[in-house]
Amino acid sequence: MKPKGEDCRKRDRASGGGRAINSHMASLEVPLHEQQSQTATRARILDVAEQLFAEHGVAETTIRMITDAAHVNVAAVNYHFGGKDKLVRAVIERRMSSLEEARGARLDAVEAVAESEGRAPTVAELVEALVAPLFEQALDGDAGWRHFIRLVSRLPWEPGIEEFAPPPEALKVFARFDEGLRRAAPHLAGDDAARLWRLGFMRGATQHTLLMLTALKMGRIPKEAPFAEAMATDVDTIQRQLVTFISAGLSAR
Repeated sequence: MKPKGEDCRKRDRASGGGRAINSHMASLEVPLHEQQSQTATRARILDVAEQLFAEHGVAETTIRMITDAAHVNVAAVNYHFGGKDKLVRAVIERRMSSLEEARGARLDAVEAVAESEGRAPTVAELVEALVAPLFEQALDGDAGWRHFIRLVSRLPWEPGIEEFAPPPEALKVFARFDEGLRRAAPHLAGDDAARLWRLGFMRGATQHTLLMLTALKMGRIPKEAPFAEAMATDVDTIQRQLVTFISAGLSAR
């Protein structure tokens, strides 16, 4: 009588090793499912953290608050981000990476047109290249952008912000814009202080405009405010006015 183990091996060989193949296929399905689950968990943590950071500030938002709201444990935050500081960076970089990519593409287009016409880009063209993608993503994108705008507005007052380095993509786009501005407004090329302060004014005006538009969308403008009705202008008009305003300020002598 042959050992049962030998019979089993013969049957496996006769069937082409089907049991081994099926086992291998099953092992391929599990990682795909786990990967999808992990991606969803990571996105949920980012969404929740973004909203809580915007509402309470980074310093006042604890990991426990985030895990409770996201329905995950602390280990999940550490697994995906390695701690709170890296989570803050991930929240910011998630939005900034898509924004700066769009801005870079706009600058490419502006520079290509200017080169084909044998001239330098104008100040207004450069400003439009930075402002338009922000309006498109922040106002027409997912609802999380309104939390991000609020978060960015309060970051300068967060403890330890001086240790935070801007995302590399943002620095690259800033350098390109600054170089373009030197060509478009030669009177600012040799005055770093004036040029950089004006870029600060540009950021402040843009950021505050988006805050006001976000407040309008969320119904947070006092109804009795004398300017409330006038502020209900269509977004395209506001964008054009902002670009005109910033361009005039950057170009002024």
